[in-house]
Amino acid sequence: MNAITYGKNRILREIPMEILKLAFLERHSLYNNNISLDEKINYSIINPIVLMDTNLIGSITKKINLKRCIVNYYTNEDLQHEYLIEIPDEVSDHKEVISVSQILNNIALGLMGNNSMSAVSNAMNGLMSAHSNVGIMTTDRLEIVGRNIVLVNTGNVKWNFENSLLECGLSKDRNMGHLKKGSYLDFGDLCVEAAKIFIYNKLYIKLDEGYVLGGHNISAIKNKVESYDSAFERYKELLEQWFKIEFMNDANSYANFIEMQLVR
Repeated sequence: MNAITYGKNRILREIPMEILKLAFLERHSLYNNNISLDEKINYSIINPIVLMDTNLIGSITKKINLKRCIVNYYTNEDLQHEYLIEIPDEVSDHKEVISVSQILNNIALGLMGNNSMSAVSNAMNGLMSAHSNVGIMTTDRLEIVGRNIVLVNTGNVKWNFENSLLECGLSKDRNMGHLKKGSYLDFGDLCVEAAKIFIYNKLYIKLDEGYVLGGHNISAIKNKVESYDSAFERYKELLEQWFKIEFMNDANSYANFIEMQLVR
């Protein structure tokens, strides 16, 4: 069992199933009925919240050329234009996409490339942006819905993805395989608190408006969700401690630190 599986199991064990189902119930969705609860936890909580935050210490930013991806076009029930972008492993350097920020268009791809960001490429990107017609695609929805699958909703505007780059964040290790077993508890704590934040934000207003389930008031669920309002502060506290945990799990950094202490 890896750290991701452990974190997901903690969420399933510590948060009532009725609340999880209510939080993940969506209508008018292309993918809602085709993705399991486990996967939804991965792609709504663990990947975009926990992995993104923990990977800020060493995550990789990458701009992916959408010409190298598989783009599937749909119209949803509201007649809006939607695209499912499948990113091949060789394009993502065999890493998992854990966050998406924007789509850039009118890119001079021959100059910009799609390599992982470095000081040189950052400087070139800044120069190119200042002297070109690079634009940011307007989207109603831009999110990860599966492993290296991105959903783009452009509303009533149909987009052409020629000369476009997807700006995203890649995980250092999508299974957090570098973590020692002793750190699983801390990672699980982060996952549970992140789930509480997600659920509180998703359900609090809805439940406050007198949402009913099966024709019955769900006051017990409302009370439970209200108890999650302190999860954000707890999550911040845990995240502040995460730097030390990552440091202790990085064998090279820790060995160098010990060596420096012995030399003194």
